Amino acid sequence: MKSESKLTQALANAQLEELKSRALVQKCFLLPLKLGGVDEPQNIVWLPPKCAEIKLQLDSAVEAQVHSSGQKIQYSAVPTFDGDSPIPKSITIAVKGSTFDLKRTLVVDDYKEW
Repeated sequence: MKSESKLTQALANAQLEELKSRALVQKCFLLPLKLGGVDEPQNIVWLPPKCAEIKLQLDSAVEAQVHSSGQKIQYSAVPTFDGDSPIPKSITIAVKGSTFDLKRTLVVDDYKEW
């Protein structure tokens, strides 16, 4: 079973590299850097460009709200994957603060161009 797992991971990595080389995916941070996220593999997802743009817009709106009000927030971005795909099929973003409450699911599959 271990060798199957390694093979599956190698195929997923090859698929991701192919998508990256064709500019069909962009690097995104689950927890934005400006909100305390880190540039480490567990905080990175690869999304189609249009989906990445929407995620960035959501994150920018949250960042602006936090910086203008100074309030503390709870932020989560949870990806779901289909099998061994390196690209999530969706990401559910939830942000809660004293003056706002946002929950949005980005259906990544809707933005795939492959």
